[in-house]
Amino acid sequence: MAAPVLLVAFMLWPRISLKHGGFIPLALAGLISGAPILHDPVIPVPDGAVKLKVYQHNIYVENIVFERIVNKVEREDPDIIALVEARDDTLAPWEARLQERWPYMAKAQTRRYSWARLRLFSKYPIKDYQVRKRDYEPATLHARVETPNGEITVVVAHFTRPWPFKEPEAQMRHYRALRTMLDGIDGPLVVLGDFNSVPWGRIGRRMQDDLGFHLANERWAGTWPGRVNIDDMMDTPGLARFLTIPIDLAFCRGGLVCNNHSVGENLGSDHRLTQFDIWVPEPGALTLDDGDGEEGASSLAPCRGACETPPKRPRVN
Repeated sequence: MAAPVLLVAFMLWPRISLKHGGFIPLALAGLISGAPILHDPVIPVPDGAVKLKVYQHNIYVENIVFERIVNKVEREDPDIIALVEARDDTLAPWEARLQERWPYMAKAQTRRYSWARLRLFSKYPIKDYQVRKRDYEPATLHARVETPNGEITVVVAHFTRPWPFKEPEAQMRHYRALRTMLDGIDGPLVVLGDFNSVPWGRIGRRMQDDLGFHLANERWAGTWPGRVNIDDMMDTPGLARFLTIPIDLAFCRGGLVCNNHSVGENLGSDHRLTQFDIWVPEPGALTLDDGDGEEGASSLAPCRGACETPPKRPRVN
């Protein structure tokens, strides 16, 4: 009975628009009507593994209080910062400040690809990367990061929204395109971003069951909607976590262990921020069950169409 009542209540909420909030009743009805909330099995951390702390956030494309996010990441001091819906003009005034602590940055180099609106900052060298944005695939930023225990590949993705905002198969087209990209990557791999889908949905299940990833998220810890209304002021009240759903996801494979996932504030976004740890094993400890490449190898998928591979960037001091 709870799901229908909640559905009607949110449909009658006068300040929720179809554009930004119409999916809330459907999502919450699905959550209450039986979405799994059990913890995933604990994966042991290998001896000698190096821990990387990751800050992940869909910051909302119209966010006008980005200084809050800058202050937050400086306090948390992660090793990697992955941002979705990151506009160049929003981040430009803060890039120099962020690069004092995170000297390596990956972003689109041209206006054509800037519509991907993805950004990666790192304390460790980003050896090379690609940015892609096409209608039939999710926006992706695909980078190789050199850690103290060797290279890992980081893919930041932003999927299209589900039906009724898009046709029913739109998200699955994006998933198939992402899978094609991931099939070309061997070695330690983390995929994170705004999936616009829950861990127990058809994309999350396939990432785990078909592609061999394990989920970093706590399944019960929601990230969206982060605020009651995003059409007006940036300081509208945040929704309680138990009324939100997890769509900002992170997956790991290839010897990586991802854990200690937590959900934080919204900081002017319609999504709450998330943080988690990546444990990178010593190179000799990696055992790869996925891909056909050499053990411990890491390679970028071929760059076809709307993507870019900038040259290696020197460290910024």
